[in-house]
Order: sequence, then structure tokens, then C-alpha cells
Amino acid sequence: MPELLNRYPDFYQDWVFEALRLRPGDEISDAILEPLSRLSRTWLAGDPEEQRSCLKDPEALRAYTCYYMAINMPKLWFMLDRCQPVLESVLAEQPELKVAELGCGPGTFLWSFLFYLQVWDPRVLARLSRASGIDDNTTALETAENLARGLRNRDGFAHLRPNFIRGNWRRHLGSDDDVIIFGNTLTESSFKTLDWVEELQAKMIIVIEPGTVDSFHHIRPIRDKLMDLGWHINFPCTSHHPCPMKPTNWCHFHINRFTRPYIQRMSAKSGRLNPRHNFSGFVFSRHAAHGPDEWRLLSTLRRVKRTGIRYVCDGEHMRAAVLGRRDKNDANRDFIDAVIGDRIRMRFEAGKDAFLKSKHIRSEDTVDITDTWSRTRE
Repeated sequence: MPELLNRYPDFYQDWVFEALRLRPGDEISDAILEPLSRLSRTWLAGDPEEQRSCLKDPEALRAYTCYYMAINMPKLWFMLDRCQPVLESVLAEQPELKVAELGCGPGTFLWSFLFYLQVWDPRVLARLSRASGIDDNTTALETAENLARGLRNRDGFAHLRPNFIRGNWRRHLGSDDDVIIFGNTLTESSFKTLDWVEELQAKMIIVIEPGTVDSFHHIRPIRDKLMDLGWHINFPCTSHHPCPMKPTNWCHFHINRFTRPYIQRMSAKSGRLNPRHNFSGFVFSRHAAHGPDEWRLLSTLRRVKRTGIRYVCDGEHMRAAVLGRRDKNDANRDFIDAVIGDRIRMRFEAGKDAFLKSKHIRSEDTVDITDTWSRTRE
């Protein structure tokens, strides 16, 4: 499993439980686990209309907020950790900062973003002048308001007054927010055209969706449209080209869902034993942040005897790169040491075309991790 920087505040469980009126131990009660099971069955059925309807039920929304909010938050952190140059360009230069989550539910990724800022740079969080969430689900917005009230007595967040608006998120595309987040929103929406993408005025756009084939190919045209409009894709792609993924394949990553002790208890009680939580996502901005020869690691390391194999993509080509045992050395060791999602620079002595043909990293080739987050892992 990939290493993960922990962005949860110390008060996280107390904050959530207070907003949901839960006591320690209630998380493994039938009142939470039964609605959670209903939610899972609904999502597996794959009907977006049923999914939206299910989350209007207060019991289901309460279970969702208790469990899924916690395990979804690290998806955003995973991507932002690998977009440090863009964060410094987009966020650090703003005298005031405005962020909105469109289709916010209980505010999952809005809170996730705020918690990230608190660790990344509290000075940027202090400059946050507006935090907004838009959704048409009244039940979800009531929960979001309860969570917002619980932040007002917490250090670093007392100046915030998050604003939650009931309505269609499409009416807020042209807002003056600096950062717009779509969290599990676009997959649940159908589009006759992508003309709405042209309305986006933010400085950074973040898209996070379930890590399934269908979800990825649903948001892939949005990626292409934004790039056609001149946006730079900062995660995961490392260049400005049509996606090389075939229709049967999809670009996705995973985080460890067992991040909080109470989540571990809920998972064990409900038989959710798989620690992997998959997601697909994009980060866009007006800033180009990639250099030449950069690739994204799309898979964990697979060892066959003493050979290392993992999928890599440079935004134009995807390959199952192979580093044989006789070719391993200190110059290419980062191919082994890097984790899924990392951005690496690969320089090939015989040229890139030779690698694309053979898929082999040779002893004379060099591999370096270029994501700055890797130098500050906890």
C-alpha cells in the first residue's frame, strides 16, 4: 500500500461524532452498519438516480458521513501531495482564497481541502475568505452545516464560516472561486454536451471520482475538453496529449481505507476487509508543471523473481516497464523505491524510442523521483 501523509486533525473523530450525535461505540451499531450496507448495495447496482435518492435518507447519510467521508478524504491529499509546484503557484500567490465544492454532499472534499491547508501552510488557510458547498440534497446540507458549526471552536478554523447553498451546482460554474472541487459528482451526472466546461473560471479544478472503468471513461471527455480549452493537467498526466488508455483500461490509484481506528472497527464488523480504496481523478490549472522525460507510476511494484515490473505513463504512452536484476543499480533505484502515483524522470541512454519498443530500463539509464512530496514523507 502507498505511504500516506496523515492530514486528519487530532479532533477529527470527536468533530464527526458530535455533528452526527454519535457516542464512541455507536459506529459499530446496527443503526449505522445496516444503512451502510444498504448504501453499498445501491452503489454496486450502479444506478445514479437510486444512489442520489438513497443519500436523501437521513440514516443513510449519517452512515455515509461516519464511514465514507473519512475514507474518501485521503484521495484529495494523495493528488495534492503530487501537485506541489502548482499549489505554490496557485494558492500561495493569492491575497485571499476562495474554494467551492460542487455537489458537496456533507462537504467531504471541502473539509478535506481545509485540513490539507492546515498542515501544508496554515498561513494560506488563514487567508481563506470563502468556503462554499453546493448541493440539491437538503439532508446532506444539514449535516454539512452541523459539521461547520463544530469547526468554529477549533484552532485554525475559527475564522471560517462555510456557506452551504441548496441548488444545482451547474449554476455556480462561473463563480469567482479560486479552487473548484468536483467530488463524486460528475459520474452521477449525465451531459448531452460539454459546453458547460467552458464556463469554469477557477484557477484550479480538482476532479475525484470512483476508481472504476465506467467512472474513468465518463470523466475522460471532460479532461480532453479542458485541455482543448488551454488548461494544463497537473495530475496524473505528465504531458499534454490524448490519453493512451484503451476503452477496456482505466487510469486509477488507491489509498488505504483503514486510516482511522474507528474505521477499522467498522470495516471489521461489516466484513469490509479489503484495504484498497480505488479512485480516479484529475487536477487542472493554468500552470504547466511538468518537465521533459517525466512519467507517472500507475501501479505498485510487481516482482517476478528478481525483476521489477510496473506500469508507467507519460501522458502519451503507457508501458509495463521492466527493470531486470542485472540492470538494477543506484542510478535507477528510484524505480523500485517510488510508490504508486509518484512522478519520476526517466532518461534513457539509448533514447526514449528504444525504451518504448523494448520496455526495459537498462543499467545505463537513470530514474529519479521528481515529486517534492517524496522528500517530506512522514
